[in-house]
Amino acid sequence: NIEIINPEIRNITLDAGILDYNATSIDNLTIIGGIIDTIGGTKDAIYILNTNKVKIANITCKSASRYGININSNNTIITECNIESSTNHGIFLNASYCRIINNNAINNGGYGIAEYTGQDYNIIKNNLVSGNTSGGVSTVGVNTIVTDNIS
Repeated sequence: NIEIINPEIRNITLDAGILDYNATSIDNLTIIGGIIDTIGGTKDAIYILNTNKVKIANITCKSASRYGININSNNTIITECNIESSTNHGIFLNASYCRIINNNAINNGGYGIAEYTGQDYNIIKNNLVSGNTSGGVSTVGVNTIVTDNIS
């Protein structure tokens, strides 16, 4: 189990503000509270790969030079987060069985929330997804549920 509580990460030039690029899967990663303001120097504010049971809550991600939150791990929960002014998508889902609920993904260069090819069974609900260049929500999964989002 790994918990990251109230991180404050600013002005960095690494691959991500928080990067979990584990070659072998780990279980139970929780990121709660805080801010990641990359000022364009970082590809993604948060990038998660090969981790089971991820929860990201109440965090602000600003000004990433690629994605605000980049998820490549199934069964992830993202809730009550503010993702804004990323060069590409606010939340990028290259994962299935995720719950993306009650977030603000605004003023991003791509979609507010984007589901990648081959992903399915996600729930994208009650999110504010306004001011994004490409649109609010983009999905590909036939079983993905998109409801009650505000563009």
